[in-house]
Amino acid sequence: MVGLFSFLLVASGVALVVALVLLAVRAVKKKPKKPVAIAAAVCAAVLLVSFVGVGVTYNPTPEQIAERERIAAEKAAAKEAEERAAAEEAARREAEKAAQSESPASAPAESQPSEPSASVPASAPSETPAKPETSAPAESEKPVQSVPPAPSAADTPPASSDPESGDADSEEDFVTAHKSDIIAASKLTLDNYVSGYKIPLAPQLWTVAKFDDVGAVAAMVDATKESTKASATVIVVLTPIMEGEKMTGATPHYISVGDVVYGDDGYCDSVFSILEEAFGGQN
Repeated sequence: MVGLFSFLLVASGVALVVALVLLAVRAVKKKPKKPVAIAAAVCAAVLLVSFVGVGVTYNPTPEQIAERERIAAEKAAAKEAEERAAAEEAARREAEKAAQSESPASAPAESQPSEPSASVPASAPSETPAKPETSAPAESEKPVQSVPPAPSAADTPPASSDPESGDADSEEDFVTAHKSDIIAASKLTLDNYVSGYKIPLAPQLWTVAKFDDVGAVAAMVDATKESTKASATVIVVLTPIMEGEKMTGATPHYISVGDVVYGDDGYCDSVFSILEEAFGGQN
């Protein structure tokens, strides 16, 4: 029956189109339109009946239903993946923009320490007023040359610890290079678990450090509850997903805001137990 109604549906549709065209032609040529109008009405009636018949008699098989559901699920998953990728890209760009906006403000602060070095030559001539020509320049150069060794000597102790902290330095370099990506991934992770909090994206407001020796990192920031304006510390522990030198995603392990834990897959239990024993021993 479904095949018969389908055939009638297609045939009546084609006949109705032809009848309407002929009706328009007869109207233009001012010929009798009644026969064609009757044919168009009959085609329309058959089209309606066959359409209802197809809807009543058509029963899809379980395989067809499963196939439709599978196609709909694939489309929904693809759309969700595109939206998530777009959100990650937008968060990363916003974090980079915030980092760039802070760099001009930090430049003057870095240039200020150069002022004390200008005072060294000013004080040197006051020590040698009695030797105007030859001895004064010679003695003024000695204090100036003696100033640089002091900072370099102060810088040498960290260098002596390099053999023991080579891995730590590489981890620190990784965190520094990918801080914006880690913050963006942490913000997106929080958005999946927490709502109603204002979470900043400016990198200088975040504390990011390695969590363990396997590649996990911890990110912390102070968030503000929008309804009460109360402040709470946010902690996110995740493992970055890398493709070469590019961070493409992250696997979250632990998410907490204040005293409330929103996500915990048990990854951090060993580290937290060590910290708990250490602080418990101090008490």
